[in-house]
Amino acid sequence: MILVDLNQIVISNLMQQINITNNENVEENFLRHMILTSLKSIKTKFSQYGEMVLCNDSTHSWRKDVFPYYKANRKKFREKSLYDWNVIFTSLNKIKKEIKENFPYKFIEVEHAEADDVIATLVMYNVDKEFLIISGDRDFVQLQKYGLTVKQYSPVQKKFIVEKSPHLSIIIKILRGDLGDGVPNVLSDDDSLVNPTKRQRRITEQFIKDYFSGKKINVPVNNYKRNQTLVDFEYIPKDICEKIYEEFNKPALGNIQKVHDYLLNNNMKILLSSYGDF
Repeated sequence: MILVDLNQIVISNLMQQINITNNENVEENFLRHMILTSLKSIKTKFSQYGEMVLCNDSTHSWRKDVFPYYKANRKKFREKSLYDWNVIFTSLNKIKKEIKENFPYKFIEVEHAEADDVIATLVMYNVDKEFLIISGDRDFVQLQKYGLTVKQYSPVQKKFIVEKSPHLSIIIKILRGDLGDGVPNVLSDDDSLVNPTKRQRRITEQFIKDYFSGKKINVPVNNYKRNQTLVDFEYIPKDICEKIYEEFNKPALGNIQKVHDYLLNNNMKILLSSYGDF
């Protein structure tokens, strides 16, 4: 099974388009063509892995409910950006909706779940199957603990991501936190990444070595549990996992005939000539 982190595919194509056109406005038709070309390329390149499933973020993550500062700085970044993200997200959501309704892929989006939750749940509920995760996000390396049946490929780096010690990597991530997602390290307060009067306490390589060697070091229990809940996929709420699997068991809305008609109606002649590859 090919599990595609759809948001990463969409955003990476958006950034490519902005770089190519040198224009902060979204050229929707161009972007649509780029995203569809990426999906076709993934399906063609990795067809030996079987069914392709598109995994999408919902508008509100359960992690925000348990930790209000989760990804808080991303909103601030967008507010300061030159780009009109409201317009951008409107176009992106429109394109994703079209893909969901016309293409022959299961499209999984569950309320309060992120694409990470979808991918992790499908792997954890089907440990006997072979998976290829399409994403450059290193959050997924922890899933390699399930063995050689779980592989990860970064379409941006154009290479497989291999983690030799996935069990250790998740513990290190719990200790260090996740700056990009606004998760502080285990030595720092909840608001240390959003409060301008605070800074994180530094975690050194020696600290990591001492932790694994069993030396007695002070790690606040509540901070460890906070990070474990936010970054360890085994702590995804059970009801979220059940809803994800329920969605997975539904058939795809699209089919090859719908793909043909969709490409024809949108005047996408190049992709239309090879519509069967979708």
